[in-house]
Amino acid sequence: MNRTRLLLLMAYRPATALAADRAPAKLKLDLERRGKCREIPVSFLTGEDVASYISQQFPRNTFPEVLPQIVYQRTEGNALFMTEMLRYLRDHRVLVEQGGIWSCTQPPSEIRQLIPVGIRSMIRLKVQKTGEEDRMILLTAAVQGLQFDSAVVARVLSRDPAEVEERLQALDAEHDFVRAVGEREFSDGTLSVRYRFIHLFYQHALYKSLVPSRRAGLCLETARCLAGLTGAGAREIASDLAVLFEAGRDMANASEHFLRAARNAARLFAYAEAAALCERGLKALAWLAESRERNCQELRFSLIRGLALMATRGYAAPEVEKTYTRSRELCLLVEERRRLVPVLWGLHTCYINRSDLPSALAVAREMVRTTEDSAEPIARVEALHALGTTFLFMGRLREGRETLERIFEGYPVGDHVLQPSIYVMDPCVTSLSLLARALAYSGLLDQALEKAEISIELAQRLVHPPSLTYALFWRGYIRHTREENAQCCGDLEATIGMGRKHDLPLFLEWARIVRGSALGRMGRAEEAITELRGSLDRQNDMKSLLDRPYHLTLLAEALVARGALDEAQALCDEALEFAARTECRCYEPETHRIKGEALLATGEDSLLPAVAAEFASALRLARRAGCRLLELSAAKSIFRLHRRRGDISRGRTLLRRVLRQFTEGGESSLLRGARRLLEE
Repeated sequence: MNRTRLLLLMAYRPATALAADRAPAKLKLDLERRGKCREIPVSFLTGEDVASYISQQFPRNTFPEVLPQIVYQRTEGNALFMTEMLRYLRDHRVLVEQGGIWSCTQPPSEIRQLIPVGIRSMIRLKVQKTGEEDRMILLTAAVQGLQFDSAVVARVLSRDPAEVEERLQALDAEHDFVRAVGEREFSDGTLSVRYRFIHLFYQHALYKSLVPSRRAGLCLETARCLAGLTGAGAREIASDLAVLFEAGRDMANASEHFLRAARNAARLFAYAEAAALCERGLKALAWLAESRERNCQELRFSLIRGLALMATRGYAAPEVEKTYTRSRELCLLVEERRRLVPVLWGLHTCYINRSDLPSALAVAREMVRTTEDSAEPIARVEALHALGTTFLFMGRLREGRETLERIFEGYPVGDHVLQPSIYVMDPCVTSLSLLARALAYSGLLDQALEKAEISIELAQRLVHPPSLTYALFWRGYIRHTREENAQCCGDLEATIGMGRKHDLPLFLEWARIVRGSALGRMGRAEEAITELRGSLDRQNDMKSLLDRPYHLTLLAEALVARGALDEAQALCDEALEFAARTECRCYEPETHRIKGEALLATGEDSLLPAVAAEFASALRLARRAGCRLLELSAAKSIFRLHRRRGDISRGRTLLRRVLRQFTEGGESSLLRGARRLLEE
């Protein structure tokens, strides 16, 4: 027998099996003294493990992509809970098989709330084994959340803190309900032990076991105690306090803390979270009696909700207009003139991105009137930015450029600081970026790039990702006008990456449009067209129509390069009709030129008069707007037309005259290409 070698595998729960007076503990100690024992901790499953298990158990399925993530989050990688949850979903026909394919019959939001019956029963039996005193401690702890504080539990129950800590230690060591995760000192000097339930299901099951009136009372008392203990630090846990006050039916405090939480989220650019917090705060606010203070509070919520919806749904989304329209009503109702400018900015942004330029112009002019006597310089910046931007997109280049330049005549950009939780983007950054665009179209190509660089530097100094994303896009745009396509793509790919990271879908789509055009000019026609079409469709879904004639024209240009001439002409006609209907005329000269190029590419001499007419319209409109950039494009096309007709001298004369107007940007690819054309 002494020669027989045995391998003993033993699975146990440390909290129960290794108590000092139990046989497994004695056996473990004896084997460790002999050097014959090795402990192998069993780790929890990872998210990838859970996904792999689901794919093995349900090999052919059409489950939502988030199902493995939900199962992992609900079970926290506990293998027993995972298998029990999947069994529960299958037994209750949430997961069903038909024709050899598994599908899900409930939305993910419903699955997130489920606690399998078997797990509930196990937890209930375990709780019943504790004494009444310990059960009350656990129920109170569950109200605070998955993690809780011994000091909060003690205050809510009016118990001695040391006694509560001792009972929690026992619940940890003897019953495996909770784990100590650390200690902390509250702002008033109170010491507390921080605990965490052993699993999310324990906290949920205990919380749900409370009858409604007891739950509301405990939530309210927990909120009050936690707010008292944290003092000024309550702002950092505003979301937790808001939920507790809400559950405790104290709607005044709930709305105040939801507002603080929404502001916190907006400062961190967590706009989806900010919007959701505003929704809950407004619902809490609706329970309060009508008053001026309630209207002021609703206005505060509306401002944050508006910018959050802009960032997550798109600037032209219907709910954005609805939110800012209500904000405007509230400003007038409570006579809050100071907040009117951010509200008007929101409405202007919505209108201009919807390409409702007449409405945008009316709001911009109202902003200028409103800020004439304002003591806040930044309000004047935003008003002039709105007016100048509107002029630019309407094709009124000179007025737009002059208005934007007025911003920086007296405003100290070097001293500029970020205005948190008011704008999605910083108004100085956006003004510099749009001024860069105006300078590029005016033919001042180097100054345009310089302003774009300053805009990026300012956004970096402000440490504001949305503004930096915006500024990067416009530098890419300026490089596109200079025909520096590789550098342009670099900026726009960075914009796309930041747009995804910070949940800024509209900037991402703008970048895709211009990048698609740059790819087309680099000879990657198919990739370009796919990118352009995809982005146009996505912007349609977002109701964002800003600069649509420009986007349609870029797609038409790519289609001409591929030889899809009929579709290119149809897109140009659509762009021209849209420009006439909305007054979005900034790119109208180029649309005429691309239409002429599509006609010219047919090779039919009978269409040459129509080609000449389109090119002439492009030249005339560009000159009338003072748009040297598009005037040069028209002159280059006219040069090629005359060359085809055998009268190259007339085209050369025109092109040379237009080129002389450019006093800078000589090293840009655009002007180098134009000079090469003259030399032909």
